[in-house]
Amino acid sequence: MGVPKPEKFKGARSTRDVDNFLWEMESTDEKRGGNAIETWEEFQRELKKQFYPQFAEKKAQAKLRRLTQQGTVREYVRAFSELMLQISDLSEKEAFYWFEDGLKPWAKHELRRQGITELTVAMVEAESFVELGPARDKLE
Repeated sequence: MGVPKPEKFKGARSTRDVDNFLWEMESTDEKRGGNAIETWEEFQRELKKQFYPQFAEKKAQAKLRRLTQQGTVREYVRAFSELMLQISDLSEKEAFYWFEDGLKPWAKHELRRQGITELTVAMVEAESFVELGPARDKLE
């Protein structure tokens, strides 16, 4: 199926030409039966459908359920974020549950003490936690 292409750029373009091209693209999508993507969430879902095979998403879900904080909180947040990007239909509530569940007990307790219930806030706050413990001298 042919997709409309804009005319070759000649140094100046009117807004009417751009509007006409965009209208033509939208009408082509409608003719093909495609739905217009209207929100960021819809865009992310469609993008993931195109580029993440179904088995990869299932594998990411399994990894997310088993993910626990082994090193620093920052490393855990990074690993959690990478897995979350591979899962298209993870609700905010479910994501927050899995995030909190994988934290070490002291970090989980601190989030609960602060009354945090939103995933994005929890991730930012968790990264700011100072981990106390034996000092590790990285200079040799």
